[in-house]
Amino acid sequence: MSENYYYVQIQNEIAIGVQQSQSPIVNENLIKINFLDVGLLGKKYQDGEFVNITPPQTIQKKLITRGMFKLRMTQTERIATRVLAMSGTGSGMIAMDFNDLLSDVPVVDLDQQEVKDGINFLEAVDVLGEGRASEILNAEITEEESP
Repeated sequence: MSENYYYVQIQNEIAIGVQQSQSPIVNENLIKINFLDVGLLGKKYQDGEFVNITPPQTIQKKLITRGMFKLRMTQTERIATRVLAMSGTGSGMIAMDFNDLLSDVPVVDLDQQEVKDGINFLEAVDVLGEGRASEILNAEITEEESP
């Protein structure tokens, strides 16, 4: 019966694979281990030991359903936005583009630049009252609004 050799493959100090061989392998990217231990995958090989990596902090996106986003505006504000969009003016075309952008997505990211620009534009052309853009974009997302 032949002896088995077990190795973990390292790339950029991270264990990316484990393998078994019936003969010894000499390779600077392979570390000999005692058994085929898949639990090492994803760990960092540091100072002769395998250590867990602290995952990077994930950025919490400010996501809201499209319908709830629209409900952050009053009925008067929503109608004024549609009236502006139908006006055929330059401002109307921008409002139409913003409405079109929103109609294509089921979820709105309140941190997305196009969303911020669209809401701030509506405030700049007095469709939204002063300070409303900030209220719409920065209000805490409720459980009901969350996708």
